[in-house]
Amino acid sequence: MAVSQLVQTRAFRYVEEVARRGSIRRAAESLNTASSAVNRMIIELERALGAQLFERWSRGVRLTSAGEFLLLHIRQSNAAFDTVRAQIDALKGAQRGHVTIAAVEAAIEPFLARALAQFHLNHRRVAFQVRIAGSVEVANAVAQEQAELGLTINAPSSARLLSLATAPYYLHAFVGRNHPLARRRSLRLTDCIGFPVAMGDETLGGRRRLEYAFEQAALDFRPALASNSIALMEESAKFSDAICFQALPLVRRRTQGSLIVIPLVDRDIARVELALITNKRRTMSSAAATFAAQLSLAIRQNS
Repeated sequence: MAVSQLVQTRAFRYVEEVARRGSIRRAAESLNTASSAVNRMIIELERALGAQLFERWSRGVRLTSAGEFLLLHIRQSNAAFDTVRAQIDALKGAQRGHVTIAAVEAAIEPFLARALAQFHLNHRRVAFQVRIAGSVEVANAVAQEQAELGLTINAPSSARLLSLATAPYYLHAFVGRNHPLARRRSLRLTDCIGFPVAMGDETLGGRRRLEYAFEQAALDFRPALASNSIALMEESAKFSDAICFQALPLVRRRTQGSLIVIPLVDRDIARVELALITNKRRTMSSAAATFAAQLSLAIRQNS
């Protein structure tokens, strides 16, 4: 016998009230309904479940083992719903607060800066503290609860980390305007042989991916410059024939200041992933949760 969702919700409310009052009559009075209606609903639920929920006595009723089990489920469901409702109410009222974010530099231009500006228009009393760091440091900051939200490249698998949204990123080559490769519309890693490489150190997510890419292409991997500063690597490429690699959303060849940005076409080895992460074991503040929802939407729409 099937029970509709609406009838089930009402039946659960009746079961909980009868169990609390120990009497169908007193429960009906509390619910402002007829005793016969409450009794009929419980009988229908017992038929649907194929189990007796209450033992009837002359002075009232008492839950059976099946009834105790059902009541536990009802209370757990109610508690979960109350938590969700409280969080939704908090989201609607997220007008003040303090949000801590750790992010890689690659997330600033396409997502983070714009999202912060848009959020601030409607939430003037929410303050942000943003720490720019390498991918490994970002993941560690979120795992160790030093930041509520993180934007990182190739987030590690962890029991503590939860990915809220992801977007594909691709490795791009940055070269100076006078570089021999500057006129190319796209590049393969093999095109970069013979030029010095400026790249991120082990704290940056793109480093491991680039090492893998060189290994798969059977190319020699000895960077002339390794640093956790993207600005330093870009400056190095600007004033020399070095090639700087960065992970970005897929873009066509473009000019960025004194540098030329050229996409790599080795798609099988050039693709990485930007992820918005949080700590599974930490409940976000209402301000952080509201901002995370807005940022997640922006990332999904542009992925």
